[in-house]
Amino acid sequence: MGYWESFNYLETTLIAIFGGVLGVLFTIPLRKALIVKEKLAFPEGVATAEVLKTGEKGGDSIKYLIIGSLLGAL
Repeated sequence: MGYWESFNYLETTLIAIFGGVLGVLFTIPLRKALIVKEKLAFPEGVATAEVLKTGEKGGDSIKYLIIGSLLGAL
């Protein structure tokens, strides 16, 4: 398509590494809060279940999912 004329591998690799490190650093406090203190065995599964429940309800509940998705995208 001619969109990319060149590709900077070093820059892309550094962005991926820094993104991965930041992801791990942000996950550490969440893990302590969700797994250790709240004693949730699978917090990701609980969060997914809540999203699915909200999606089934529809109505006013779905607007919070849309707002959260838009804020996350920003």
